[in-house]
Amino acid sequence: MELRDYRKSDFYIVLSRINTKLRDEYSNLEDLVRAEDLDLQDLTAFFAEHNYEYMQETNSFREK
Repeated sequence: MELRDYRKSDFYIVLSRINTKLRDEYSNLEDLVRAEDLDLQDLTAFFAEHNYEYMQETNSFREK
C-alpha cells in the first residue's frame, strides 16, 4: 500500500502503517507528511473521521 492512497485503504491498515513509520522512521508528524508527500490537513481529517487524533507526546495516532 502506498501511503498516498490512504483514503482508498482499510483504516486499520493505514493506522498501523502510519504509527509504525512514526515510531521507526520519523520524529514527528510534520516530518512524515513532508517526506511522504502527504497533505497534513487531509491526513489529520481522515483520522478524525475515525475518532483518532495525533498525540505529539507519543508521536502516534490514538483513539480520542
